[in-house]
Amino acid sequence: RALTHALYPAKMRSGDARASLLELAKQLEIRFGLKVRTDFRGRFPAHAAHEILQVNRIAQEAISNAIRHGRATQIDLTLERRKNG
Repeated sequence: RALTHALYPAKMRSGDARASLLELAKQLEIRFGLKVRTDFRGRFPAHAAHEILQVNRIAQEAISNAIRHGRATQIDLTLERRKNG
């Protein structure tokens, strides 16, 4: 519940998804005491705020599942741009 509390992150704006994912990582460390490693690979084109929000929500769901079902103590959050898109 605490993870989904911030459904629209303060760092959300058009541009790059990295800022919102870094904010998510910071919140995880504070709220859950998890160690979060971030790895952003490649250059990312600008995206609209609603696209960045989708990436953020996908990450939230995956992390929530890792905490709830896998009892995760560490999260590796990777965003990578591939040649195909």
